[in-house]
Amino acid sequence: MTSKQPVDEGEPAPEARAGEALSVILVGHGDTASALLTAARDICPHGLEDVHAVDAGSGDCAALSERMGALMESVPDHHDMLLIVDIVGSSPWRRCVNSTMDRRAAIVLGGLSISMLLKLAMVDRRGMDAKSVADACAGSAKRAIVVSNVSAEG
Repeated sequence: MTSKQPVDEGEPAPEARAGEALSVILVGHGDTASALLTAARDICPHGLEDVHAVDAGSGDCAALSERMGALMESVPDHHDMLLIVDIVGSSPWRRCVNSTMDRRAAIVLGGLSISMLLKLAMVDRRGMDAKSVADACAGSAKRAIVVSNVSAEG
């Protein structure tokens, strides 16, 4: 696993972490995170079994923080974590960014979409760092956006 941060004395060496799967948490408004995860699992039944969804629900920020905190606490500090949030700059986004500030190996990616989740299902995340997986997902989402002027194309 490649990491730009130094390995601390109490942390397993990158080679020891090579078989660990990246922890992925989806966060969205309403029930978007769980709905998109369900849809992606329907399309691609394998590869998303270890992905968790946290729904913001009706906007109860304290409840969202509690659910996120419980999931994040279950991930060892040396373990890479990727949080994918539906809307950049939103309250859930800010909560994710603030929650990961004290973690050394966490990335927050915005723009949660089905394209990202299908890419996530196809990538072998064992031993990959969060940044590499986030870049792959972001690239897939960018390629999925197409503006087609049907009237001009005939």
